[in-house]
Amino acid sequence: MPRYELLPADYHMAVIELEGRYYPVRTERETDTGMLRLGTFPHFSWEVEAAYGTPYALGREPTHGVISFRDEQNAIDYCHRSWDNLRQRVRWKKLAAQTEVYPERNAWYREQIALLCREEPRLNVESDARASVFFRGGSLCMVWAATVDEAWEQLYTQVEATEAEQHPAASA
Repeated sequence: MPRYELLPADYHMAVIELEGRYYPVRTERETDTGMLRLGTFPHFSWEVEAAYGTPYALGREPTHGVISFRDEQNAIDYCHRSWDNLRQRVRWKKLAAQTEVYPERNAWYREQIALLCREEPRLNVESDARASVFFRGGSLCMVWAATVDEAWEQLYTQVEATEAEQHPAASA
């Protein structure tokens, strides 16, 4: 009888044995029945791993095909590595979104936006940066960006263009 190591449910992964190979696969849990089933795109591929995964520290890296292993433990280890890699990428994305490299420039953008719109702009940062402001007429201008700096710059660019379009005499 084979030994099974259960992967945590939040991994949304399982290991399947097929013809002597072990395949890590994506899974989904049905909301109405709670049953576990294969995901929409269940297999992992070495091409995607090479592009987005963490490179191997030692040894040759496979470069193409469906990811599979000769033994179950390597497949389980792959699932743990894949999950850790995903968590790190999300963490890095959040940190990048929160990083403000040009605070003086961003302060200028905020002031200019407030002058143009007669409204203080708002910023919300989670896994990305969202900046928004209401125009004088009540319409909303909102942008999504990877960082705080990009959000302020994009919001200013959109506000300036919209204001120039709505009030051509003032911008001339």
